[in-house]
Amino acid sequence: MNRIIHILQFVLKLNIVKSLYYSIRFGGRVFIGKGNIHIEGNGKIDFRTKASSLFIGVYHTIPTATTITLMQNARLVVGANAKIHRGTKIVVHEGGTLEIGDNTYINELARVHCRKNITIGNDCAIAWSTNILDTDLHTIYDEAGQPINTDQAIHIGNKVWIGANTTVLKGTCIEDNSIIAAQSVVHGKVEGNYIYAGNPLKQIKTFATWN
Repeated sequence: MNRIIHILQFVLKLNIVKSLYYSIRFGGRVFIGKGNIHIEGNGKIDFRTKASSLFIGVYHTIPTATTITLMQNARLVVGANAKIHRGTKIVVHEGGTLEIGDNTYINELARVHCRKNITIGNDCAIAWSTNILDTDLHTIYDEAGQPINTDQAIHIGNKVWIGANTTVLKGTCIEDNSIIAAQSVVHGKVEGNYIYAGNPLKQIKTFATWN
């Protein structure tokens, strides 16, 4: 009985029409609650396996809708049980690729801007109001008219916990099994099995695992 009630509660959160439309369109399982997907040109969602699934704006109760924008030639690649919670805004710009692994969630009111490549591994927890950007969004030029702040890919490994209000900047590589404390600014290489905090980011202590 409890399982039936749980299923009914889940179904009542869904926009059935949108969920069916995007599931059929992209050949995978898409569950949309309070959320919208904007596709430009041949932007698309790819599913790693038949078990892959994407939940958009289903979980938590804030009234703000999730929005995902995929521009021309943009790809959103998802694994199994990938969750993007309410109020989060994701933009994959032209030619960019954003990958979200198995059992990873991006919590409420986060912002992700991907112009090149952002990879988020399996079993990751991205807390609320986190910003992840592989771009500065605005280009800065030198005297010769050449750009000096080019986009740089971001890699976030498996089992990474990023605390609330953290900003992950372009060119960052966070190794597996890392913890980033709330309100940190992350740039460069982050070694696994450490807790980090601050701006500038500093190693705080080692640890074995987190749950």
